[in-house]
Amino acid sequence: MTNLESKALAAIYDQLLPSDFSQCNFNAVAERTGETVKVLRGVVTNLAKKGLAKVYSNGYVQLIQVEDTEWPCDFFSDEEWAEKKAKALAAA
Repeated sequence: MTNLESKALAAIYDQLLPSDFSQCNFNAVAERTGETVKVLRGVVTNLAKKGLAKVYSNGYVQLIQVEDTEWPCDFFSDEEWAEKKAKALAAA
């Protein structure tokens, strides 16, 4: 995994922190990483090819999903989410 992929994946997990009750889109990841949305589209496409993320449209915006859930707050505590983030970054 490249540094940019690691940076983007970490930002995605941070954006989806269960206590924030939020979803993740390209603009949110761009704000967290300092990269452009155009660059992140390619990076997230690579993460999707590796099975680490999914991109889907809700009809208004393209959302990024990890751990097969679009609302982690419904399933995980912040501590569990941090463990999943660490495992994903270590595995990739």
